[in-house]
Amino acid sequence: MSEDARDKIMRALMGQEEAKLWAPFLDFLGLKDEEMIKRLVRILVVHFMLDRGVTDLLAMKLLESTPGQFEKIHQVLARLEMKTRIELAKASQVISDSTASRIKSVNTTRNKLAHYQPQKGWGLAHIPELSSQEAFEQCTYKAMEAIAELSQALSAS
Repeated sequence: MSEDARDKIMRALMGQEEAKLWAPFLDFLGLKDEEMIKRLVRILVVHFMLDRGVTDLLAMKLLESTPGQFEKIHQVLARLEMKTRIELAKASQVISDSTASRIKSVNTTRNKLAHYQPQKGWGLAHIPELSSQEAFEQCTYKAMEAIAELSQALSAS
């Protein structure tokens, strides 16, 4: 993708001045390709959905034994690491083993995006889910399958 095309996208998303401000950061992280930026945003969005879905399901499960405490339970659960919430959801049987595995996989990808790995350098191009369409599709397929199960479980509650 040309730099001009990327700049047009950034201006559309952020406005002229803000796009100029953010361009050096995106360049520094190796996010010069429109597709990489789209993949990054989509992976983060599906992770947000999974994060909230797991937390809500757990809170609803715990609410069965402690009626009237949803907000308090919800706040405590939200502070736990995602990995811990996944294990709790699996142990309490609000999600299947396969869904837990899918969510863990997406969470691992999100962690690679969010946490600096000095041996890999500053950029993000080393992350397959950003640099490879196939790896991205595998990741998002797992996410969509997990979101579907979480949505079904939330609807049933």
